[in-house]
Amino acid sequence: MPVFKPDYPVGMLDLQADKDENLWLAMMDQGKIAKFDTKTLKFQIWDLSRENVDLQQINFLMPLHDDIDGKVRTSDSELGELRRLDVRTGKFDVFEAFENAPGGPQGHRFYEITADSQNNCHFMDMVQGISDGWMQERARSCLISRQRPIQHPAVARWTRKTVSG
Repeated sequence: MPVFKPDYPVGMLDLQADKDENLWLAMMDQGKIAKFDTKTLKFQIWDLSRENVDLQQINFLMPLHDDIDGKVRTSDSELGELRRLDVRTGKFDVFEAFENAPGGPQGHRFYEITADSQNNCHFMDMVQGISDGWMQERARSCLISRQRPIQHPAVARWTRKTVSG
């Protein structure tokens, strides 16, 4: 794998397969995700870096149902954001997942993300966990739907930004 930010760690945390058996990698501190096409044996890399933000951690991703809407979901635990990549255009949406949560963004961390059969994204909060009263009483997951950007009964306002890749 190429190194884009030589002063940052190059390790990867998550490896997932899509329905075509291609392998997707979350490139952590490099701020990118990669897809390894198992038929052509080539990598395709998308830059999910935010402008003027050095410290990022693209740690989990979910490509299993990208065939539904052409989107791959990923999380940035350092910034407390979910990102939704349009694999055709390279643009991505940013969702500030914990902005209004108790403790703010730094009081929470993504543990894992997953998608249901409609490619809605759900995640676990590693710091507060689903056993925490805030999560347990109000929601067990945060939903990013194809029709509605985000639903979560505990958070009143969410910010969405579209970024060119």
